[in-house]
Amino acid sequence: MKYVKDGVECETQELSILETLQELEDVVHIAKMMCRGIHKDGGMPDSARGDAKYAHTNLDEAEEYISFLRKKIKIALEHVPTDIQRQEYL
Repeated sequence: MKYVKDGVECETQELSILETLQELEDVVHIAKMMCRGIHKDGGMPDSARGDAKYAHTNLDEAEEYISFLRKKIKIALEHVPTDIQRQEYL
């Protein structure tokens, strides 16, 4: 996954699964803040504010699913040897 953080282009290729989920969660959080700002902006057209609210709701769902995945991955990783986890960036 490629993304921009603090003005720097980053890539999650060499992060563990849990680190990648954290980065994804950070990206979702930033997008939610932007949607919240658009939704509250009285100068925006109603359609844009409605779209921002809808997007924010979907981002909430994504954030919940990331938490669900994190729990499942932690359970699965208990059964993968540490050397394999490091080798495969798990």
